[in-house]
Amino acid sequence: MVLLTLTKKKFRYIAIYIPDDSLSHRNLIINRISDRFVDLFGTIYYSSSRNRIIKSSQLNSNILVLKCSLDTISEMILSIYSIKEDLIIISISGSLKQLKIRSNDFLGQIAMIFGSVNSDRIKST
Repeated sequence: MVLLTLTKKKFRYIAIYIPDDSLSHRNLIINRISDRFVDLFGTIYYSSSRNRIIKSSQLNSNILVLKCSLDTISEMILSIYSIKEDLIIISISGSLKQLKIRSNDFLGQIAMIFGSVNSDRIKST
């Protein structure tokens, strides 16, 4: 008897803080990250990595969430940091719920340090 096991692909979510939250700047950053990943690791590896952008109304507009496979997390982080933009990787998590909690904690700390900047847009958890 042959026993086949199906393994579920594991993903990780990366929360990135973008100081400038304009839509055109956000789209430019997304394109740069994707292009850099392809430049460094190739299109075949990029397509097999299943990288996705997650859109959530529960997160602040300054936060970009990327979903990538667990196997390519290191390559994605390298691609993010190799573009020349002011970005901060806030958190990496296996669930969106935990990522939301950590992102809101980060934004709360930013608001405490710099005053009420973006504090009116922070959503409670």
